[in-house]
Amino acid sequence: MATGRHQQPEIAAMTELLALRGAAGISHPGGTLLAHLQRVHALLAQWGARPAVQLAGLYHAFYGTNGFATALGSRGRRDELAAIIGEEAERLVYFYASCDRRYSYP
Repeated sequence: MATGRHQQPEIAAMTELLALRGAAGISHPGGTLLAHLQRVHALLAQWGARPAVQLAGLYHAFYGTNGFATALGSRGRRDELAAIIGEEAERLVYFYASCDRRYSYP
């Protein structure tokens, strides 16, 4: 993945995919799900997280979560998301979606 300024068009395209999946119209604390995902991505970038972690942050709710059931994609089609954001980032998204928040985030 490119870094710096060259990363922005790629991130814009990935953000557009989230919007096409309905994230811009889904309510979430602080606004919409899309706005939340963008804030998480920006915060991870500010912290200097690796690109795969930043992308996982942008897509962390793609499969839904234990605390936010609305999904933008199917866990049964993981290969499709991996083709878009990379295998490492997709594994992080899947792991996050699989967590039981009663234990991982009480």
